[in-house]
Amino acid sequence: MRGHHRRWRHGRHGRHDHRRQWRRRGIAGYLGGRLRRRLFVWFGVVIVLSGAVAVTVAWMTSSAPGWRQEVVRLRAFTGQRFAETWHDPPRRDALAEAISVELEANVTLTDASGHRIANFGGPCDDRHFTADVTREGTALGEVSICPRRNHQPQGFAFLFALLGAGAVLWTAAGFLARRLTRPLDEIVHVARDIGDGKLDSRMELGRQHTGELEELAETFNDMAARIQKQLTDQKELLAAVRHEIRTPLGHLRILVDLARDKDVDPQMVDEIEKEVLEVDSLVDQLLASSRLEFETLDIRRLDAADLARRALTRLSLDEAVLEVIGDDLALSGDATLLGRALANLLDNAMDHGGGVRRVEVVATEDQVTFAVEDAGPGIAPEERDRIFDSFYRGDRKAGASHGSLGLGLSLVQRIAAAHGGQPFAGDSKDGGARVGITIPREHS
Repeated sequence: MRGHHRRWRHGRHGRHDHRRQWRRRGIAGYLGGRLRRRLFVWFGVVIVLSGAVAVTVAWMTSSAPGWRQEVVRLRAFTGQRFAETWHDPPRRDALAEAISVELEANVTLTDASGHRIANFGGPCDDRHFTADVTREGTALGEVSICPRRNHQPQGFAFLFALLGAGAVLWTAAGFLARRLTRPLDEIVHVARDIGDGKLDSRMELGRQHTGELEELAETFNDMAARIQKQLTDQKELLAAVRHEIRTPLGHLRILVDLARDKDVDPQMVDEIEKEVLEVDSLVDQLLASSRLEFETLDIRRLDAADLARRALTRLSLDEAVLEVIGDDLALSGDATLLGRALANLLDNAMDHGGGVRRVEVVATEDQVTFAVEDAGPGIAPEERDRIFDSFYRGDRKAGASHGSLGLGLSLVQRIAAAHGGQPFAGDSKDGGARVGITIPREHS
């Protein structure tokens, strides 16, 4: 039964969701963050401008000459009515009382010298309306009228109503902006999921989004489905190619063994076997590279020393060169890819360094190091940062394989990075090159 394993995807664009940093600050950063914020602010600007226009029109209307003329006429009418009854106190008081009752207002009458002569409903401290009482050019007194209730001025009431309406409209604008931009947010979310390897992610807008938005969602989902199918087909093709190539390679190796038994030229048989092994190794590297390209790792609990022994056995190398330092050698990783990385390190030592002198496995508290030392002249300082580049072949000569494409150590670097580690290259204490990788014990 297969051991416990999990599939791991390393997002090409990193962990975008919920970890993006603001590149701008203040209003510019807020507006540049989301489209719905810009729509919300622009809706607010439009509402404020509309309110300003409404206030301006109302003020101009209330300040128009016609309104002022009506106020003047009302004062003249009130003054004339009281002038007719001013010297008849019963009639004057009855008129004032009637106004107080009908208008629910306080009415105060003062004589020409400013003395209060009558009051109905209470004192009128704040005179909202006054009318001069005159007859034949002689001032008789003044009438002051003010409401009994603590009424707010109409201007403030209009302003409060306008602000309330603006708040309601702006809240509705926020809802509308969110509704309009939700499909775009969904596209961004799905695109990031696809970029992180979640190829089955699709847009789901609901029934309320129709027309162009529905067409956009269908087009995007169709594109995502085609991408998923293409990548799936590529994986199946690689698996088929692996099977188709490995089968004739296996037959060739059997034929090589039969040729040895029939006294065929040993040198020719060795050459055939060498080419077969070369093709087999190339297939393994291509398959490992494709797995890294698809960003999928089969993570399991492994034993570092066991990985090194398997790599040595596969290349028919003596396990006596293996040196293990540390007690706990457990780590999490992809056995196939780490095995390929160790095989490439060993191949590099045999092809370019005159053979493998020592293989070290060093386990510390939080990481494991695999190092291969060769018997060559070492690595020039200017080449240590370049040997992990693709297609780079240095000038080391000891047994160098001129048919190599220079992909071995590049693949080592990619495998180490996929496990959260890094490669290294330098000289050993015995004079040869020391090349290896360091990876964390726990894969995250």
